[in-house]
Amino acid sequence: MELLKAAAAKLYVGETAPLGRVETWANAESGNGGRIELVRIFNHQNLPCRRLQHDITVGEAADPFRFLVDRCKVASGEWKLL
Repeated sequence: MELLKAAAAKLYVGETAPLGRVETWANAESGNGGRIELVRIFNHQNLPCRRLQHDITVGEAADPFRFLVDRCKVASGEWKLL
């Protein structure tokens, strides 16, 4: 999880990543890995937000798991899940 979080943070911390940017991560020990793409930049209730698409491969699974995560930057400067 720490590798995934670190890769994802590169796409919203600092707010400079361009739309379409991809970060990857891999855990050599477990064989898990994935790619994270910044697929949307938007505002929600006057907060800057980012939508990330996660494609995660677990071990030797043939198909990755895909899910979307929206995070918005709150007044404290933290990026919170919507």
